[in-house]
Amino acid sequence: AVASVLFPKFGLASSSHIAAEDRLLVSAGNDGSILLWDLGVECAGDKATDPSHFFHGCSTDRGENIETGEGMATLSITPQPKILFGIPHGDKPNWLVSSNAAEPIFPCSLFVADTSSDITVYSLPNR
Repeated sequence: AVASVLFPKFGLASSSHIAAEDRLLVSAGNDGSILLWDLGVECAGDKATDPSHFFHGCSTDRGENIETGEGMATLSITPQPKILFGIPHGDKPNWLVSSNAAEPIFPCSLFVADTSSDITVYSLPNR
């Protein structure tokens, strides 16, 4: 089950395109996994920048298998959203928030509040 969802605002805009984060979704599951999704051009328009260009080591293979439950099966999006990468957080996340790429201390980062007493910061591998 999904514990938290975030549409991040990293500030990954290209000079002539719509920002890449218009295609991004971050989900956190009750199992402690955090996934960064590319929703594709069908959700953000064909002028939105491909977010995989901004993250090192991202898969660009559209053939990646995504488990589809009833909710995903009813979406009329083709191709289906793809997972760019995952973070095995461990504890069940309760809240997610992101920082801007221009932030001087924690640029392009995800902040995760979970069931522990700590807040975890993941600096994403941006280009």
